Amino acid sequence: MSSSSRGQLSSILTSPTGTRSQLLTRRTLDQSSEGFDDWPFVTVHFWGESPSGVWKLQVDNAQSKGQSRSSTTG
Repeated sequence: MSSSSRGQLSSILTSPTGTRSQLLTRRTLDQSSEGFDDWPFVTVHFWGESPSGVWKLQVDNAQSKGQSRSSTTG
């Protein structure tokens, strides 16, 4: 995942049963354009849940003008 400003990105992973975990929060001081190469995203929110079904990953990109862009995959 890459962005012109890495700190503008946030993401939420949702399990098939509806449990949500925020994997990435916006970091206003992180202006790096390095992206997330080999960056570990870790959560324990789903322990004990069946992994079967459709998982959804929502990624939001806050634009420099205060606008927000969102995309979801499933």
